[in-house]
Amino acid sequence: MNKFVRKNQLGFSVIEVLLVLVILGIIVFVGVYVFNNNKESTRDSSDATPQTSQQDINDAQDLQSTEDNLNDINLEELDTSELDAAEADLL
Repeated sequence: MNKFVRKNQLGFSVIEVLLVLVILGIIVFVGVYVFNNNKESTRDSSDATPQTSQQDINDAQDLQSTEDNLNDINLEELDTSELDAAEADLL
């Protein structure tokens, strides 16, 4: 029987602890590398943001002017005779 092996071993050996630390270090290294690459690629693509924002502003202004025009319509003044005729044809 090997003299270095104990029957009721409590805890971990130094080799086991070092192995776990090395594996955790590799995982942390890969995570930091991926995080930094994502941050740089996001920074590179930030040049497109002002154009997109300006387009969004223009779209919002167009929508607002359309809504303002719709709100100016008086529903009581609308000629509904064509709609009434179409409804009568469906019935």
